[in-house]
Amino acid sequence: MTEYDKTAIRALYFKEYGQLSAFKEMIKYVEELADAGFALMLHNVLDDLTIQDDKGNWLLKSGIEHELQLKLMRYVLKKSKEVPF
Repeated sequence: MTEYDKTAIRALYFKEYGQLSAFKEMIKYVEELADAGFALMLHNVLDDLTIQDDKGNWLLKSGIEHELQLKLMRYVLKKSKEVPF
């Protein structure tokens, strides 16, 4: 992990809690953010390309791998124009 990564983790944690904590605790927090972001994408961006099995695991529908790449690219381009940094 680079110093930039560590600084970003500290900044995200500090923004939420107003103080720093043990690095392990800060990692746990940003992992929760990442999980929530991924769930948001699965439910709102990739919902037509994925399915959920009986155990709650997300799976890519068969034969549409190329569509996933295009949809992700379009999403990233759209978001980069909305928040260009």
